[in-house]
Amino acid sequence: PGDRDAYAVMNKLERKVSNFGPDKPESVKGGGTEMPRDFSYAFAEPGTYETILVGRSKTLTDETETVCRFTVTVKP
Repeated sequence: PGDRDAYAVMNKLERKVSNFGPDKPESVKGGGTEMPRDFSYAFAEPGTYETILVGRSKTLTDETETVCRFTVTVKP
């Protein structure tokens, strides 16, 4: 009778490492951090790049994802 605390002891949680090949994701904001006012990225070589921005919002009951794709042309 009455309120009781319950605890579960488990191994540490580890993130899976994904192989993105030559593409490397750049995290702009993590959970619990403040949204940066600006973000910039410098391409190392001239060329045409397909750029993808993914925004995720997760709650206890749902997760939404917005994907924006656009092409960037970097001239020498």
